[in-house]
Amino acid sequence: MQRVTVLAQLKAKEGMEEQLQKELLNLVDHTRKEPGCLNYDLHVSSTESGAFFFYENWISKMALDMHFETPHFKHLEKIAPNLLSNPADIKILKMVSNPE
Repeated sequence: MQRVTVLAQLKAKEGMEEQLQKELLNLVDHTRKEPGCLNYDLHVSSTESGAFFFYENWISKMALDMHFETPHFKHLEKIAPNLLSNPADIKILKMVSNPE
């Protein structure tokens, strides 16, 4: 199996930054318990208000696909239009260098 890395950027609507962060941290708590999740880390920009970033690693594309079907991910998808200024920008990557 090939490890999969995800970089996701989410931008909060003005005034929704706190609520979005709360929802994203809830997602982190649940996601880190999923089989196949190697890491699921949430970051916030120090230069751009309301910009959040996920850095994730999964054991396989199949594990990532299973994540997209979980109740906690579906919940975020459902409420995202109320919290995000635009759709999430999700990049799915595969490592080409050898991990150290």
